[in-house]
Amino acid sequence: MKTSISISSPIVTGHNKQILSNVDLKVERRGGKPRAVAVTGFFGREQVSVGLARSPNGQPQLEISTNDGGSLLSFLDVYRKMDSGALAATVQLGQSRADGALRIRDFYVRGEPTVRQLMAQSGTARADDRGNYRFDPDLVRVGKLESEFSWSGGQLTVRDGVLSGPEIGLTFDGYIDFQHERLDLVGTYVPAYALNSLLSNIPVVGVVLAGGQHEGVFGLSYRLYGALSSPSINVNPLSAIAPGLMRKIMGVIDGTARMPQ
Repeated sequence: MKTSISISSPIVTGHNKQILSNVDLKVERRGGKPRAVAVTGFFGREQVSVGLARSPNGQPQLEISTNDGGSLLSFLDVYRKMDSGALAATVQLGQSRADGALRIRDFYVRGEPTVRQLMAQSGTARADDRGNYRFDPDLVRVGKLESEFSWSGGQLTVRDGVLSGPEIGLTFDGYIDFQHERLDLVGTYVPAYALNSLLSNIPVVGVVLAGGQHEGVFGLSYRLYGALSSPSINVNPLSAIAPGLMRKIMGVIDGTARMPQ
């Protein structure tokens, strides 16, 4: 037997004073079990859409999209320092875990102390002769962020992550343990991402020098670890002159990266 439920609310309040307006919830049930769920609402003028259906392999699958990813992540209390961003995520739900992929385009990161520390240690945030900074580390423009992820037991594991923009580029892998408020992320930091991408995309030469599609010629290995509220960061300055493959090897030796398990 098929039944449908529809609920509407003018306002739903989330974390960090975020408000989702004109919320509509529709649930389709078959045999007493939910088979499809659809939620829509608005952060200001930007719509957010969440749908639950069955994936081709029969598993429940969430599809999430919005043009204001910053408000959505803040609403869910996942991250509070991102502004705007076209977000799309696909999440397959299992018995005790969830696996998915996340993509965010065109957003800003505001007042992130980790970014400032990373730029300071790498020398990126140095002022010129007139005392002016090339760009503001407290307002970083990002073109894209992509990552695969898994969620289980309060721990978020991220894989093959890449964040890139005209001012900064990062690769990242590791985990964030929300239950114990700990994190451990490693990757490569590319200060002048636009220049590095140009060099990396030169056929043959880019592959040999950069060691991969997303890693630039002048990247630095880093590790971000410790308490979620105030993590420590370790940057390997020697990796700035090392090819991509050697940079990864050096990261294992000095602790900024880990050997595969």
